[in-house]
Amino acid sequence: ETLRNYFSQYGEVVDCVIMKDKSTNQSRGFGFVKFKDPNCVRTVLDTKPHNLDGRNIDPKPCTPRGMQPEKTRAKDGWVRLVVFF
Repeated sequence: ETLRNYFSQYGEVVDCVIMKDKSTNQSRGFGFVKFKDPNCVRTVLDTKPHNLDGRNIDPKPCTPRGMQPEKTRAKDGWVRLVVFF
């Protein structure tokens, strides 16, 4: 929920997930954020640095597994981010 709240300041977040290890349930150090408006991704990428709970985080545009890049891009840019923390 903290990740979603942080990125909500840049626009409407429609999906947010932190990847966890299946056996330990511990964070794997990255997650995904999906915005409704692709312009929000550009705003996030143009705004640096990003700090969440005292840790620097590194958002990057991403392509969902199994999808071609042209199918995951909206007219004006990416709609998803991968966030490393």
